[in-house]
Amino acid sequence: MKIITALFISALGILLSACASTSSQNQTSQQKVAPKYYVESFNLELSSHKQPWTSEASIASYPSADTIKALLQDEVIKSLKAQGLYADDKTTAAALDIRVSYARNFALVAGVGYPTVSYSISGKAAGHEIAGYRSGTGSPEPGGRKSLWNDQKIAFGQYDQVEEREDVARLARIIADSIAGLQ
Repeated sequence: MKIITALFISALGILLSACASTSSQNQTSQQKVAPKYYVESFNLELSSHKQPWTSEASIASYPSADTIKALLQDEVIKSLKAQGLYADDKTTAAALDIRVSYARNFALVAGVGYPTVSYSISGKAAGHEIAGYRSGTGSPEPGGRKSLWNDQKIAFGQYDQVEEREDVARLARIIADSIAGLQ
């Protein structure tokens, strides 16, 4: 009987300690976040993880950091507008500071693989941070991959600028969904 009681108390302690911890990275203050947003600043850090035989011409054939930044920012704003969360009037909206780290991974043969990304969002109203979010580092795809077909395209050097553009659009939608979650 003492063993069962000890096991029950141990299990209860583990359960309560697991419930007490949180894995959410969403940090929100007591103030309510404005229902509309505008992008005050958007920063992108682009890095290229290349193979020893990846040529500079190959790297140059992919969009620059400025191009990816513009694509991401335009897609985030487009997604926010589609969700009814973007404000044209900045006086009644929360300002967003978005920071993205985007690592382009060159494949073994040619082309690129899935990018490695992370981002953070800070919502500000009246000069004070009212909400924030920091993602983990990983692929913009759930589970880290799009499909077996795309894995084969990477293996044979056929995953290129077109697919990278799709990855950028997917990342922008994820960022916009994270912003929607700040409410």
